[in-house]
Amino acid sequence: MESSHLFTVTALNTTADGKSVFGSIGSSGAVPSGSGRQYLYCLAPTPELRADPRLLAGATNVGKLDIVWRSNLGERGRLQTCPLQRM
Repeated sequence: MESSHLFTVTALNTTADGKSVFGSIGSSGAVPSGSGRQYLYCLAPTPELRADPRLLAGATNVGKLDIVWRSNLGERGRLQTCPLQRM
């Protein structure tokens, strides 16, 4: 998750001791075929934005997702979303 300059992002995908919430998946890091993962992020407005309710109401662009992976043959894939908007 890449946040816009108006927000900060915190990944919530690790435990307090820094280990992945997905557990150990082997040395290759491969996700089994047919499996999926859901990642969780906490977005918070910057202190300057929180101080002004009018600015906060107008801040709709929160950032974008940048997803990168490798296939089982080592080929790289990437998906990047357009800017995500909050309602």
